[in-house]
Amino acid sequence: MPELGVYSPEELAYLESLQPLTRDYQPSDEVLAHLGAVSLVIVDGVTSAGKGTHLDKLFQHNDELGVGALHRVMSFTTRPPRPSEIIGPDQYEAHLDVRWPWVRDFLTTGLRERRFVQAISHPSGDIYGSRAHAYLPRPATSVAEFTAAECERLVEEGVFPEARAICIVPYAGPSWLQRWVERDAPNGGEPKDFGKRLVESHGSLETGLHSTAHETVFVTNAYGEDPGIPPAFESMAAVLRGDYDPNLAAASQDRAEKMFTYISKVMAGEIELPWQLVPSS
Repeated sequence: MPELGVYSPEELAYLESLQPLTRDYQPSDEVLAHLGAVSLVIVDGVTSAGKGTHLDKLFQHNDELGVGALHRVMSFTTRPPRPSEIIGPDQYEAHLDVRWPWVRDFLTTGLRERRFVQAISHPSGDIYGSRAHAYLPRPATSVAEFTAAECERLVEEGVFPEARAICIVPYAGPSWLQRWVERDAPNGGEPKDFGKRLVESHGSLETGLHSTAHETVFVTNAYGEDPGIPPAFESMAAVLRGDYDPNLAAASQDRAEKMFTYISKVMAGEIELPWQLVPSS
């Protein structure tokens, strides 16, 4: 649940009151009718895989990549923006402050009247979702940054029966974890929310690798370390065009399987880390 250092007890109680409305949430028939004309691609990946960075580059270079008409879906969350997040016209996630009455009316009414496409209560307690008008009908392809589990649910419930997923996998393999730790905890301590984020990364790979509901294509973010692997945004463009190199796809999926096995061993305590890891449920 949210920390009291972030939310007041009253704000915390309000977010908790929304959980029954997000549990098993289903959009209205009116929203579903609009979504029937939408072609959706979901971009997912483990923590620090570079999802946002390469989505930005995909849209910046859209014309030269020959992908066609793309539309980036604007989502919303009650999570406060991180220090690294710049609030401006290029932001694709609206941060809603639950201290404002209009925000509470927007969330409560939208959930009760099922105006949203999807709405979930994150383990942190924050609400994540999106509105129907954030998705454009064909011939545009709407691109959204969701979790793999959310993609699975949207497909299984018939909201987006033909949704596809692109999962970005770090090139670094196990050393990706060390890079992540060094970035978030430069003094050698445990990074904030380590267990929770590791569980989320594990779930992302598990759903992408084992889903029977939707197709997931894996691409690699090589961080410029391997000249033989194109930047992830170029691979994403190739997936959207339908000419993604099958060898690159196979290598990326193999990398995802190895990373999934590694994270599983970390979570099971079979690989020692410099601190006691207790994953969040």
